[in-house]
Amino acid sequence: MIICPQCHNQFSANYDLCPLCREYQVPAEQRARYMMDNAVDWMETPETRHEFSRFLIEAGHSQFEVDELVRTTRASIGRENRKAGFSRLLLATFIIGLGVFIIVAGIFAGSGRTSLAGLAIAASAIMPCISAVSALITGKD
Repeated sequence: MIICPQCHNQFSANYDLCPLCREYQVPAEQRARYMMDNAVDWMETPETRHEFSRFLIEAGHSQFEVDELVRTTRASIGRENRKAGFSRLLLATFIIGLGVFIIVAGIFAGSGRTSLAGLAIAASAIMPCISAVSALITGKD
């Protein structure tokens, strides 16, 4: 956090100027350090990635250094998304298995309603399962 010397407001280095008094400008090296520490937040869209790269290059970092930071951050995001996708896939597979078990139990018990409930349970997990497989393959959430 940065403290404005004029109004003593505490604010994030995400801002160029103090949001309260609009007089104090954040030093470039502090803002660059903040951006590098929070690189994941800047990788959401191509526009913010380009803005992030441009600012760091203007702050004195080399093109290679910035490209390496962007590459490793994007790889880290993809890894996290794949891990979350795998967890969702396991949960969706468990729910589908539970639904199939209830369907089979309903068939053996001769209860149509129980089989219908099992079908509803299994069907409710199909879209999350597809979403999880997509996250596993692409690394995007």
